[in-house]
Amino acid sequence: ANNIANVIPIIELVKPGDAVAWLETDGAKKNQWTPNASEVLREHAPGIAIEVIPVQADTPNALATALKHFLADNTRLERYRGGSVYFVCNGGTKLHAILATQQLAAVDLEDRNITLRFVYNEDRDTGYSLTREKSLEFEHHTYRQHPIDLPDILKLRGKGFARDRAQCLWRSPALLNRVDHTALHSITVEERGLFANATNGDKGHQRALQYYKDWMPPLPRLESNDLATPQQAKTLAPGLWNEVRTLLRSPPAAHGQYLSVEDKYFRIRKLMVAASNKAALDEPGHARLDGPRIGDAFEAEVAHRFLAWLQLTNRDDMVQSVWKNVLDRSENGDSPSFELDIAVVFKNGLIISLECKSGQVATRDIDGRENNLQRVASSIARIVICSPMLVPSRQIGFADSEWFRRQHGIRARFDDHIPYTLPNHHRTYRFPPTPSTPRPPDFHCPNFEEACAMYFGRYGLRETKENVAPVNAPR
Repeated sequence: ANNIANVIPIIELVKPGDAVAWLETDGAKKNQWTPNASEVLREHAPGIAIEVIPVQADTPNALATALKHFLADNTRLERYRGGSVYFVCNGGTKLHAILATQQLAAVDLEDRNITLRFVYNEDRDTGYSLTREKSLEFEHHTYRQHPIDLPDILKLRGKGFARDRAQCLWRSPALLNRVDHTALHSITVEERGLFANATNGDKGHQRALQYYKDWMPPLPRLESNDLATPQQAKTLAPGLWNEVRTLLRSPPAAHGQYLSVEDKYFRIRKLMVAASNKAALDEPGHARLDGPRIGDAFEAEVAHRFLAWLQLTNRDDMVQSVWKNVLDRSENGDSPSFELDIAVVFKNGLIISLECKSGQVATRDIDGRENNLQRVASSIARIVICSPMLVPSRQIGFADSEWFRRQHGIRARFDDHIPYTLPNHHRTYRFPPTPSTPRPPDFHCPNFEEACAMYFGRYGLRETKENVAPVNAPR
């Protein structure tokens, strides 16, 4: 049932002349898991023999019966005299694995000098566990050679992606010689835009802060019972007027879902904020800088900083690749079902997506994106929000500004969050006292590299090179 976790250890351990047998339940057959997995196996292990063992139902007893009949074929087992039988424990439920183990243990494989071993693809340690020969004691192993990467993972789930948009930023050295992969893309200074100089001392820091303040004007003050009048919409968002008008006039069942007053207010507010942000950039007197829009520049800068930090971990045995701008292949013009800003692919198939948010973040949008990611990757895939936390030096005193409160609010709402920080970053800050909070508490915010170490450390990814700082990044 878990073709990603099944295929990766098979590709790691397979040798010429080996054979793979799939135990395929009705549910697996309905979801087309076996054909996708077999296609990836044949691509990376040409000549491998693949056999499908049909299981009549999705119950553990049905799987045990099918496996018992399969093992009763003496001719088949005789072909593997002196070899090994590996059982991958990741597929199905725990009951499936228990009954399958019992059936395997009941067969006298030692008479044919066949070694029975169990293998399990780990979800946290990004490696796999394998039993010793003639023992049920597991040993942890790191992946050394399998080439399974993001395109293969999506293929295993029956998905594709827009190769003309996706950029592979980093790849494990074991994959560098493969010619069938997307060419590596290097983040340029132009792509990083205003952030390219933001980390160059106090002057660049001040310039970035000013630009960010100008880019984040106060939100339009709209009342939910008033929404947006046509005149407001036309004034603030001339180019988006048709979208606003459509939302205002949409019946309850429009867009395939019920649109409450709150839903309309939320959407129109978002459209108007986008328009007012654009107006602020175009308005004379604002600190507009040439280059990509701030969202794209911020995404490129986060990728640049993350790759610099990744070099400090020196764990090529854990991370397979890092990608940017991954969208599903939408051939009918529909919106993509998934979109990954920066995808970190681990060698065990785990995908962590850094969702770069330079401005507004909608919780339900992030929840939907993570749900879609888990559907196309695996249930352990995660989305991590990365948003600016531009804590300035104490002399500047911006902690009571609306834009900084908005940054603080994003960080407070999401447990999985990595702050983007600048030089002169202060790890503690507080808001001014108020009548209700005369003694406001201190808030702690690590810098970008420290936050990466804390989050990815739970998967074993930590810095190992001492006293080395990433490019233009403070320690």
